[in-house]
Amino acid sequence: MSFEEVLSYHKCTAEDYAQFYPVDEKFIKTFKLITENENRGLNCLDWNDDFKVWGEESEGEYQRVEIFFVPCNYIH
Repeated sequence: MSFEEVLSYHKCTAEDYAQFYPVDEKFIKTFKLITENENRGLNCLDWNDDFKVWGEESEGEYQRVEIFFVPCNYIH
């Protein structure tokens, strides 16, 4: 059996960034350049507790997350 679930996302907020693992010191400058620029940023998935990723591909049942980069006008 196969199915897909499309997760919504949003531009990450300061509250989202606070939940990230600490950024390695050598990448802090780059991270700030991305996150503090209003024309840039990172996208965060709207992940809920019902969505779980489990199992191993070698087993009969497993889940995986695939991320596709598509044009802005793409309608799923």
